[in-house]
Amino acid sequence: MSDLEKTLASLADPRLDGAACKGKAPLFDDRGPRESWYNYRARIAEARSYCQVCKIRTVCAQIIEETPRTRRAGMWAGHVQGEA
Repeated sequence: MSDLEKTLASLADPRLDGAACKGKAPLFDDRGPRESWYNYRARIAEARSYCQVCKIRTVCAQIIEETPRTRRAGMWAGHVQGEA
């Protein structure tokens, strides 16, 4: 493991161990500036499918509630931040 990988690993919340989204982070990102609405919605639907079967979804929801609103982005626990 490189120094960068060690640093990044230390920043990860251990409560997310076992998350269904592990290794799939780009699926859960906000819409990119050049991403079509159609592609964004398809990507988010795929991301949501991982959340629906995730065994730690409630933990994920708790973590995002602990995160300041200004730092929330993308999909967490099956919900896109900023959407009703």
